[in-house]
Amino acid sequence: MYNNLIKDEQYQNIAFIKVDANNRANQEFVNYYQIRFVPTLYTYNAEGERVWEYVGPIDEDTFRTKLDEILN
Repeated sequence: MYNNLIKDEQYQNIAFIKVDANNRANQEFVNYYQIRFVPTLYTYNAEGERVWEYVGPIDEDTFRTKLDEILN
C-alpha cells in the first residue's frame, strides 16, 4: 500500500516512514511514540503536530481518503 502512495504525485510532499516495531534496534523509537499495537499510523502536519492517529489494519482507499482530508 505505501509503495503506491509514495509513487502518487498527490502525496509527494509526505514522508512515509515505516518502522519495524519488533526490531530491537527500533525500541527507543517504539517507546518514545508509545507504540503498543501494530500497525500504528501517526500523521503529523508541517509544524510537527500530530493531526491523526490510527491503530489497526487499514485499507489503501480509507487511508487515501484520510490523507486527502488532512491535505485539504
